[in-house]
Amino acid sequence: MAGAPEAEHHAVLTEDLKREHVIALAFGGRIALFRAFCRAIEDLTLVGAAALSFFKPTGFFVPAVHSRPLSDDDPDIAPDLVPLRRTLMDMVQRPVNIQASREIVIQLRGDVLGQPYLILFEKPEGLSLNSEVPST
Repeated sequence: MAGAPEAEHHAVLTEDLKREHVIALAFGGRIALFRAFCRAIEDLTLVGAAALSFFKPTGFFVPAVHSRPLSDDDPDIAPDLVPLRRTLMDMVQRPVNIQASREIVIQLRGDVLGQPYLILFEKPEGLSLNSEVPST
């Protein structure tokens, strides 16, 4: 059918195919660079309430739900993430934007709107994402 919804088009993208596209487009096909990039961000969670805490109140499209991207246009909205952004840009020699959202935003964009996304890491079970140390 002509004019099929974009969501149907993206439904055929497997995780492996999305990963291949990311490596080709963002890393020039260099898998070693992609892996180094992933190692640099493996302790950074960009989805969930804890990730949102890096952003100033003025750094949101939807307060406490969906941030604006930390970018050259908005360098002051998440100051603690600026050094990581610089490191990642040095690695890939291109702009890197860092954005945080609650899980519901990712689900809405991916499952309802058909915008593909790639999950690089899952939070390990039992890992606390707040700064409190459990008492013993």
